Amino acid sequence: MKGDKFTHYPLKKPSICAGSILLKEDKIILLKNNKTNEIVLPKGHVDEGDTITQTAIKETYEETGYKCKIKEGPFCMTFRENETNQKIIFWYITKAIGEHELNTQMVGEDFTSLEIDLCNAKEMLTFDSDKNVIENYVNNLF
Repeated sequence: MKGDKFTHYPLKKPSICAGSILLKEDKIILLKNNKTNEIVLPKGHVDEGDTITQTAIKETYEETGYKCKIKEGPFCMTFRENETNQKIIFWYITKAIGEHELNTQMVGEDFTSLEIDLCNAKEMLTFDSDKNVIENYVNNLF
């Protein structure tokens, strides 16, 4: 538009992801990416043919080594990664079932599961988007 003072960025199709706040007794399970030292919540892209619920359960198991069941959710958060990429993440509150299993990660993944007190989780997370998820969860508890 002539005289337009705004910069327009073409958006690509948004990334649709699902993840979980995985609770194990009185702890939360976070992931340490051993390649980057980032601390994150388990999540991943929704594969074609999968539901968001299936994705959250699958990604949580693959990345943490814990099978889980859905307690609550989903709730949705969106953010822009950069000028052209938007991410939509559906979050579930999940509960760990059974013992930790080894060798559940996909080729190329290198995560260590960390059992953390919920009150310390936000401080440990690397990304603001994950911190916001924990903050929203904790605020709804009290």
